[in-house]
Amino acid sequence: MRIRCSLITLAAALALGGCREQEYEPGTALPAAETLVPPPTRPLPPLLSELQATTLSLQDTIAAENWIAAGRMVSSLQHAGSALLQAGAPPTDVARFESNVEAVRVALAEHNALEAGLAANRAARCAVLMSEAYTMDTPAAALLLPVDARDVRYAAERADWPLAAEAATALENRYREIESTVEAEDAALDRRMEYNVQALQDAVSRSDLQRVRTLTSVILRDSESIERLSGT
Repeated sequence: MRIRCSLITLAAALALGGCREQEYEPGTALPAAETLVPPPTRPLPPLLSELQATTLSLQDTIAAENWIAAGRMVSSLQHAGSALLQAGAPPTDVARFESNVEAVRVALAEHNALEAGLAANRAARCAVLMSEAYTMDTPAAALLLPVDARDVRYAAERADWPLAAEAATALENRYREIESTVEAEDAALDRRMEYNVQALQDAVSRSDLQRVRTLTSVILRDSESIERLSGT
């Protein structure tokens, strides 16, 4: 499986380099460089799949300003650390995940939806990247598509258009990693993604926030279809 080079080399069978790719400012995109490493052989703990799903759905709950429900979700995430350690995650990675979750809690207390969403997206990225040390049915690139798309939206919401452009380019590079699979399984979906990813870059170049919102919503929806395709 192809994974990103900023993950520290997986040392021995138990290494987990996931969250180490998170050394970047909130909302920023990630570099596109990759390297090939031997695929891991351990089965993916259900907990990590649950964390991925929860951290993504949490962002939708935050965007809807459903503060009470978001708070409950954060509380559930705050209890994940010990289970992650038992699953073999290094303490530094667990601490980084927990730090992101705590940042969500603080932002929620202030009803700051943008900062809460950013922190939740960082936690989502961390959960996916930690999963790469295990055998995954779905490629990490497919799981990271919605995370990358949200990076674009958050940067645009901050009116940080250079950062949004960087994030949009990272999203395009991410899709290239799995485009051949999508095209082979669903050519119409591939054409739609190709168009929308390019249109997103154009919207960012024009600082068109409303268009960015619309396109990222479509890309997030199609990312769910891509995840199902990639996992079959």
